[in-house]
Amino acid sequence: MSLIFSWDVLEVGNTRRDGGAFYGAIPRPEWLQTVMTSDKRTSDRNFDAHVTRQNEITVGCNVLLLKSETDNILVDVGPRMGNATLTDKECGYSKLRKALKEASMTPRDVNKIILTSTDSDHAGALTMSDRAGNEVPTFSRATVYCQDNQHERARPHSIVQSHDAFELLEDKGKLHTISSTEQLEVSPGVFVHSARGPSQWSAVVEVKRGADRIIFLGDLCPTPSHLNLSVTTAHDNEPDHTYREKKYWLDKAEEEGAVLVFCHGNAIKAGYLESTKEGRRLRAL
Repeated sequence: MSLIFSWDVLEVGNTRRDGGAFYGAIPRPEWLQTVMTSDKRTSDRNFDAHVTRQNEITVGCNVLLLKSETDNILVDVGPRMGNATLTDKECGYSKLRKALKEASMTPRDVNKIILTSTDSDHAGALTMSDRAGNEVPTFSRATVYCQDNQHERARPHSIVQSHDAFELLEDKGKLHTISSTEQLEVSPGVFVHSARGPSQWSAVVEVKRGADRIIFLGDLCPTPSHLNLSVTTAHDNEPDHTYREKKYWLDKAEEEGAVLVFCHGNAIKAGYLESTKEGRRLRAL
């Protein structure tokens, strides 16, 4: 049987963050060099984020779509589906349904979902409200894979629905939890690895299919600006682990020529790492 495999990065929404917390110990004048003020009202998106006068930045919510001969897989699902009245300050509305339609798919076509985080900007779209106002799974045929741990991330403003969704999915037999010591092959060539630095729920997804090598870093390295090993968000549970895990995956990506996918990148959502005389750089796709 011939191998059928394709992948795409879908922008499905955005999320607002405190800029200081997002860049951690990096001084404000330094991280401001990678953002631009929203007061300029410009459509230019050649920056990782956009900052308001309140130091809030807007970053993208990106998911990875994998298609094979047996599975249609989403890595993360982005913010909750609904309209602007159903979203909170932190997360905007979801564009996932539109993005799937452009890929000639519907939520019913997705049969597996891998979460790299239980935060609402990664897992909010797991459920939605039906016409009667009842909470139902958005992806009725999908099994959801996530890390098994009882610790919640310290990041503020997390939407409760993300955690409520797990109870609903578990009741319906659609939730598969993964031990933090387990490397699970969810589909041929698609592996889930624990990444305990950002949170006890965090994961990295590695894809090895034919000549394709893809690494979805999740919150371990959310934007190209976080490729610098010294840039760690203030909400990471174990920053020392973040440093070591990020170094391991970046070295592996460069050695194997893997595509890095950034869950919160704006203009740059994916690229290759290359070593030059000036040091390591990202070649954007």
